[in-house]
Amino acid sequence: MFARQLGAILAYADQVQQVDTSGVPPTAYGVGQHSADRPDEVVLSLPIDGVLANAPESDRPRTGGGFFKVPRVIG
Repeated sequence: MFARQLGAILAYADQVQQVDTSGVPPTAYGVGQHSADRPDEVVLSLPIDGVLANAPESDRPRTGGGFFKVPRVIG
């Protein structure tokens, strides 16, 4: 079964290689730019105290941390 599938893939690759692309200019991207390619913009974030106030366990910034505490998963 795999030999048949591989044969079909190679036959298709050979078919694609037969296409005349001599008049087609090389391109760097297959699609144009879209809205996700906008420039980065620095904006204000949520205050750490406000975010950690909703966490079941955290290392509050006043103790020098500011991180969520999660269960240990690696022994």
